[in-house]
Amino acid sequence: MLQSALLVGQIEVARGNSHINGIESFWGYAKTRLVEFKGMDKKMFNLHLKKCEFRFNNRKQNIYRVLLAIFRKESPKLS
Repeated sequence: MLQSALLVGQIEVARGNSHINGIESFWGYAKTRLVEFKGMDKKMFNLHLKKCEFRFNNRKQNIYRVLLAIFRKESPKLS
């Protein structure tokens, strides 16, 4: 598979569909959501970050319908 890379000076800023702007956009989104907690336990940070990732990746969709489709496909394990 041939991947194109965009170089600015000697810094690679894009490879295929991955762009620095996308990463900066995600971190801006995540910081905005995480600041609402005004601090959190270190053990819980990864879960909050995964939630931000899920919401960011589905931000243009109806989150209720996305979750409903996931739960219909595989019911959550509650034990």
